[in-house]
Amino acid sequence: DYDFENMDILKKDEGEDIEVKVKRYTDAGETYILCKSRKKEMKERSMRERVENLFIGRLEYYKAGLKIKNRTSSYKKILEFIGRLKEKYPKASKMYDIEVVPENIGSEKCADKLAAADIKWSRKKTAANIIEREGSYLLRTNRTDLTDKEIWDTYITLRRIEYSFLCLKSDLGLRPNFHSKENRMDAHMFIAVLAYHILHIIEQKLRMKGDNRKWSTIKSVLSTHQRLTLSFNKKADDGKITKMFIRMNTKLDDAHAEIYLNLGLKGAPLGRKMLVNSE
Repeated sequence: DYDFENMDILKKDEGEDIEVKVKRYTDAGETYILCKSRKKEMKERSMRERVENLFIGRLEYYKAGLKIKNRTSSYKKILEFIGRLKEKYPKASKMYDIEVVPENIGSEKCADKLAAADIKWSRKKTAANIIEREGSYLLRTNRTDLTDKEIWDTYITLRRIEYSFLCLKSDLGLRPNFHSKENRMDAHMFIAVLAYHILHIIEQKLRMKGDNRKWSTIKSVLSTHQRLTLSFNKKADDGKITKMFIRMNTKLDDAHAEIYLNLGLKGAPLGRKMLVNSE
């Protein structure tokens, strides 16, 4: 069982709403660090409450349908519905005891014709432990010489490395690799690794400015700031048609400007440019 009493604050930033608490245990030559993160707790609580509300809402729907015409009241069917509901929301179902009360218990009706009189549910006592553990995780290492902060920093570094491999395989296109010639494969991998180094420099510069967002978030924010080409035909007085092209940037908003400022870049590196193509 986890003991969350008397935990030490390892990291705290009220501006970013970040707080990480730790508690150290040593057993059989190994060190265990129990960590609890405020942001992780808020995220897991939100996810749990959403799923729990959907789970309870469905139970209330089944219960209300027992007294409504043309809605299912069969005891066997209700048991099947609840079984499927537990499969759909396994985490929420672990927190509740559910009882389907059949009517006419003393009658000799067969199970197929037996109707359900009521559906009852209540929270289990163990649900409090599940809620208390939200936002917590356990780190384990055989390096008993490391401090709590060193162990936690190593864990964060490992997470960044794992995320880097994810970026290499997805955003940077390292895999899949469809080339059949060795030199082309080498070029493909070289470009992907080079792109990763650029990505790492971008994230590092942003972290130095207090921006800890991942590349996927940065990419999503900047995706709305684009370079566009507008084309149109211009007809002169003599009937000559001229094809006009204008290269321009979309409007820079505050979210874009903040990222560019942290990276030491201008928000509009390229100005408006007009091109003419006479036909």
